[in-house]
Amino acid sequence: ALTPASETILNNLISAVFGGLTVGLVATLVHRLTTNSVAAGLAALVFGFCPSFWGQAVFAEVYTLNAFFFALALLCGVAWLQTDDDRWIAGGALSLGLGLTNHMTIALLALALLAVLLRAPRRFPRRLLLAVAFTLAGFALVALALAAAVLILYRRWNAVFGRRAHTAESTLAERARRLVEAEAR
Repeated sequence: ALTPASETILNNLISAVFGGLTVGLVATLVHRLTTNSVAAGLAALVFGFCPSFWGQAVFAEVYTLNAFFFALALLCGVAWLQTDDDRWIAGGALSLGLGLTNHMTIALLALALLAVLLRAPRRFPRRLLLAVAFTLAGFALVALALAAAVLILYRRWNAVFGRRAHTAESTLAERARRLVEAEAR
């Protein structure tokens, strides 16, 4: 069983893992833009050890997960510009949708991705539909995960407190009914 101390450590660890993944995405993004491994490594080091990012990555906060989705969506946008493969639009939109469920500041990236989509106006409507569909898919994934978590919590609550809670309700309801009947006589 998780204790409050282990939950805190786990949350901090998750934040640090997403911070590290974000640094890796920054390195990949810079390498895609410059094709220079040294520049990519230096950019990742500077970003990773930047006090504002490091400060958010060492304790449980939403910012490293938001930075991860931001960097992933940005990488997908750059990759799409370089390859013109629509799967990158889908990946970027999905990461945007997942990121929007974590922190709303990533919504600003949607405007940039929309500008990227306008690069090819002839195919814009189909690509916009693809982007919207995968953004909504990101929302749906999080909604399904939350629904599953609520269902699990409800079943556990019922397993632990179900009989006692129903017994207490029925006893209380019986007492209330008897009280009303007694006062009605």
